[in-house]
Amino acid sequence: MKIEFKNSNDTFLKDILNKHLPIVFKRIDLFNLESYKPFFILRNLKKDNGKFRYLLKNVISEPLFLIYAYRTIVNVTDNITGFDLINQITLNEMDIDWFIGLSEKLKKGKFNWSFNHRAYACEKESGQKLLRIGFSGDKIVQKAIYLAFFEIYENKLNYFSDYSHGFRYNRNCHSALHQIKFGWNDINWYIEFDFKKAFNLLKRDKLIELIKVDIQDQALFSLLYKMFKIKIRDKKKIVTCKENVVKGNILSPLLLNIYLTPLDKYSKTLIKTYNVIKKSKRNPEFYRLTSLTTKERLEHSSHETTLKLKQLKRIYKGIPKHMHDASFARVRDCTFGSF
Repeated sequence: MKIEFKNSNDTFLKDILNKHLPIVFKRIDLFNLESYKPFFILRNLKKDNGKFRYLLKNVISEPLFLIYAYRTIVNVTDNITGFDLINQITLNEMDIDWFIGLSEKLKKGKFNWSFNHRAYACEKESGQKLLRIGFSGDKIVQKAIYLAFFEIYENKLNYFSDYSHGFRYNRNCHSALHQIKFGWNDINWYIEFDFKKAFNLLKRDKLIELIKVDIQDQALFSLLYKMFKIKIRDKKKIVTCKENVVKGNILSPLLLNIYLTPLDKYSKTLIKTYNVIKKSKRNPEFYRLTSLTTKERLEHSSHETTLKLKQLKRIYKGIPKHMHDASFARVRDCTFGSF
């Protein structure tokens, strides 16, 4: 199923879509997207000679895929989430012709990223916070690329580590804390480190090299390089973005996760190296002090015995359960990121 609007026979459908565009976007399932060509290609994507190819041409630049990307980023009820300075329209004013035009620009390599607008928001604790506001076409294209990358790296390759909780679907600070609480037993030392201004540290060429391991699409890479070199409008001045990857756009968090995944893989090798011995030696002194003899157990009911054991463990909780054993080690890893 492929919907085009080049023939006069499609005029009636085109008029209906333009007239009832918000309703169509709310009920996007009417298009039967799963059977539509880009979604079929994306869901059934397989490596060709070890790499995924032609994502921009076959998937990202298709008009209905761009409409789907639009639907995931905008609340069409009266919300204005972006303004296109070039076309002088908001996200809620776009019609079918606009998406077809955007598709043709992407396929011909003529799409150009708009200037980002720099603004400042006041915060009570840290003073002013820098914000970068992108525009309508940029957001939609970024989201389309994000959806394609998400399908490949999350579903096809399972690329990201189980210990990674930053900027990922169904993962957040709560899932990170849950993993630490229930998975980190008998951990005595915690090493915490923070990447300050992480988007400044990203090397563009290194990032593209990591993407090229699994994806081969020169047109897509050229589009990403253009995004990296985006201009920023700061009041009346136009400046070049100092970050190696622009912070604040839809695609940046996913690119950051791709860039940091080798670090997670290195942590995984450390875990496999050190987590060899299954159990450490128990401390007999702790278990002697926190247990009851058979005679003491018989003198109390099961409920009283349970309460007594809990009381003993609270009294002697300062005594380690396991003896110090140089041959026994446990390494754990948990990463989380936020803006």
